Amino acid sequence: MAASKPSKCENAPTADQCRDFLLAVVNAEDRARSAGTRARFEKLHRTWLPNDMAGESDAVANAVRVLLSAYSAPQMWKCERSRSEEKPTTEFHLNVAILRDNLRHIWAANSQRSAKNELVIVRNDVLEYHRGGNDLASEGTVDWRFRTMSALDWLEQNLHRIRICLNPECNETPYFVRATNNQRFCCATCWENAEEIRRREKMRLSEPKRVLSNEAKAAISHAQKKRWRKYRVAKKRRDQ
Repeated sequence: MAASKPSKCENAPTADQCRDFLLAVVNAEDRARSAGTRARFEKLHRTWLPNDMAGESDAVANAVRVLLSAYSAPQMWKCERSRSEEKPTTEFHLNVAILRDNLRHIWAANSQRSAKNELVIVRNDVLEYHRGGNDLASEGTVDWRFRTMSALDWLEQNLHRIRICLNPECNETPYFVRATNNQRFCCATCWENAEEIRRREKMRLSEPKRVLSNEAKAAISHAQKKRWRKYRVAKKRRDQ
């Protein structure tokens, strides 16, 4: 049976916080090369995800090991990118990776209808989550489910704005929320890089093909015949 829907409280996340949380997860800030970025991600978003398997007991450690082992199987992930990139070592990072896999699947959906269907699945997973415990937060505090559900509600309202950067070399924030109707790149830098790639390709295609004169063709043919005669003479001598 599904868990009770978490109730709203005074510390509800703002729309900007919901957007920032989703973008931080989907763009893998928890795996950033900068230690400062990774630390900032955990500080800001630790309470947006479950923490019910914390502890130092052998039972908890074994449960986490089993969980991590289960997600080492490629079929546990929806996105091909997740299968090659996700190597979580803690329960927290696994929870982030699972949500990221779901979000990237939504971002890559070929229609808003498909994206909405995937969003329903993610919502149900959040509400029905049960591992180390399934209790709602105490009165006056924000349940992690409410934070995540608020972010997913924000995402549903902005599905028409989510995009994947068209710069094939974008590695920083390829998943973004467009600010204008015709925005196709996550930032000005990616737009400039893509324009440069397109400019070089256009120049390459516009370069005139090399056309050899009859004299050049005759010289090449003569050189080839000369090399072939020399090869046959050498081979004949070796065979004698």
